[in-house]
Amino acid sequence: MADYLMFAIYAFIFGGLLIFFAFFSSRLAGLIVSKLLSSFWVGPSGFIRLSSVEVSLLSGRILFQGVTYATRNTTIRIVDGYLTIRWWRRSVRESSLAGADQPSRLHVVINGLEYLIYNNSYRYDQLEKVLRKRASQGVAGDDVHLSGADLDEALRAVLPPVAEFQKPFFYRLFPATSLLIRNTCIMIGNPELPTMMVCTFAKGVGLHTTEEPRFQWDYYKQVTSLELTRARIRIVTNPDYNGEEELAVEQTRSEDFMSYAFESFKSVFKDIRFAFINPDESFSRDSALPRMPRTGPMGDDVPGTGHAQIPADAMEYGRHEDVLSAAQMHVTYYCDVSGPVPPGPEHESFSSSSAPQWGMDLACAGAVLGYGPWADRQRVLLTKFFFPQDYEQSKVYVPVVGEPRQCASFNINVTFARNTIFRVPFREISRDVSLDTVEQWRQRQAAWIDIHMNDQGTLHYVMPMLVSRATGSEATIDLNIHHCSIVSSLTNTSFITSGRFHVQCVAKYPLVWNQQSDWAITLALHEPHIFLLRDHVTLITDLLADWGTGPPVDSAHFIPTTYTFNANLTGFKLYLNVNEQNIVNKPNDLQDNAHYVFSGPAMGVSVSIPFLVFQSPKTEVTFDIQVAQLALKLILPPYNTIRQHLEDIAHGEHDRDHVDGMSQFLSFERLTLHGKYLYHAKVDPTYLDSVVLHLAGSRATVKLFGFYVRYFLFLKDNYFGYSSHIINVQEYRERKAGQEASRNASAQRYQGDSAMGYQGMQADQP
Repeated sequence: MADYLMFAIYAFIFGGLLIFFAFFSSRLAGLIVSKLLSSFWVGPSGFIRLSSVEVSLLSGRILFQGVTYATRNTTIRIVDGYLTIRWWRRSVRESSLAGADQPSRLHVVINGLEYLIYNNSYRYDQLEKVLRKRASQGVAGDDVHLSGADLDEALRAVLPPVAEFQKPFFYRLFPATSLLIRNTCIMIGNPELPTMMVCTFAKGVGLHTTEEPRFQWDYYKQVTSLELTRARIRIVTNPDYNGEEELAVEQTRSEDFMSYAFESFKSVFKDIRFAFINPDESFSRDSALPRMPRTGPMGDDVPGTGHAQIPADAMEYGRHEDVLSAAQMHVTYYCDVSGPVPPGPEHESFSSSSAPQWGMDLACAGAVLGYGPWADRQRVLLTKFFFPQDYEQSKVYVPVVGEPRQCASFNINVTFARNTIFRVPFREISRDVSLDTVEQWRQRQAAWIDIHMNDQGTLHYVMPMLVSRATGSEATIDLNIHHCSIVSSLTNTSFITSGRFHVQCVAKYPLVWNQQSDWAITLALHEPHIFLLRDHVTLITDLLADWGTGPPVDSAHFIPTTYTFNANLTGFKLYLNVNEQNIVNKPNDLQDNAHYVFSGPAMGVSVSIPFLVFQSPKTEVTFDIQVAQLALKLILPPYNTIRQHLEDIAHGEHDRDHVDGMSQFLSFERLTLHGKYLYHAKVDPTYLDSVVLHLAGSRATVKLFGFYVRYFLFLKDNYFGYSSHIINVQEYRERKAGQEASRNASAQRYQGDSAMGYQGMQADQP
């Protein structure tokens, strides 16, 4: 009996141990590892938890589940994964190039990675130090800076010379680490922000290794490369937003220069009538388009000035959440681990060309980008929260021997494959006055402008990390596209095609944060063909108006800024539609439309817009246009009876760009236009907006025929007159039928009244 009892006890103990090792040993190991890591690695400022950990010595594999790592700024969650240490291999991969045919010693597989960034405590700690120092010492703001040049003496003593430096033990043991990550989500947001940025990809395969630095004064370079599949970047609504109103951007519309300029130029032409040549014009109500009223049909302000009855989410119909969607994306992140500043006269002054490298390279294939005014407003909120401005004077960085070498900038290089689409969605504010109900607002579709890259394109962004010159810092954005076309939602056809499209933006910031900053935007187009309609001008005006909305800036945070726009067009052609009544069935079709064509080998445009005074009552804009060998030509479709006369007139003209049905009307050897445009911020009868133009041309040649003048009047009507909106033949027929029905109804009412009056007169007779 005692033997049976002991057997039962041993069986129960053995079964319990078997169940424990089979189902609960990994959880106990995870708890123990979590406690050890929390005590000796994370510390009290963080938190780490592993649900389970298993170790297989023979295969060199460590499996883990339910990993959670949280700090003051970020939280990382991993569903499961494993590490494979190939301890049995003597020959392994050393770097991205050395031993590329060999497997790496350490292989990391992660399934279900979530990375949440919700704070930037380092920046706020620095701001707190600034406030405390100013409060205790009572010093001015220019005596405090956050340049990073002031380091602790202990940190300086830790930095060994580059010749005596030895790589960390981890990189010596695992010189290259292969990565495999599935189902990743990276979120950037905070409960204080209404939106958050979400980056996802289905699969990532890559390598983390160390390379030789660019210069011999640094220790080594960390390089991480990933090949992503189905990558996507979105800006979505924050489900944890606590509704703090002070962080929400109030949409207020600000009048832009383009609206003022075009309305002023249009007012010059609206009173010019040529009824003796164009009889239909004398019967029109007004040759000018009606101005948009300041109040909507519901009695509220127009969008952007505050709708009391329309929800804010309905007014944001220009919202486009998808910022980037790519089938394949290659990401390379690199950073030089800087060494100490060596002695020598060549290191006494800072040089950005010899500074440590820090940046990211991206290559996208099958990508669709979407970035408009709404996305830019959300970017501003994220930037202000995670990188708050200190409103302090910067100081020029001066290298000190023994201190760590500083990176000059953070560089982002993006390469786009062909057939990439860049969409700019926005609101058509000029058409919002016709919306009466909330349902109409919610059904409103956003307008858009697409840039189709028919060839490869590159984007280079340089963000300065310190100030190295007494003139301040400089940020640069450089975009190069080969063989692109620009399509709008107006006609769903391209209105600009160019062989080369180059945009460069240079923003210069002085040492003092509230001193004048200069923004220079340069646009270069090679052999552009521009099919411009009046509705395109309205569309671009709405884009600028929507991009200019935002919270008003108070005088304490106002920064005077001068914007300079430069455009260089080589081999350009500008097509202006001169169809009668602005009837367009097939846009951009030379066989179906009549056009005036402005062409020339080169044209330069320069516009300067100064905003130097807070809430200035008036602003003066200067512009300069120079065109070499300008030619104005008329092209008529084959069905036009005047086309044969054009071909007879053009007989003998030698022009490599000549097409059938084209005749040159006007030419200049050189044409220059200098002007000033003065506009006021408020509408007042005592204020007078003025335009001063100085036009000069040399060696002008004019061929004058009656039909040239006739089509010039069509040009005036289509761009400055009563027929500035394009319509097709069906819409024109419906409009004419409506006008005929209206006139017939008016005539019948007039005849009925006369008959009634006649009968009354007959009844009054005895």
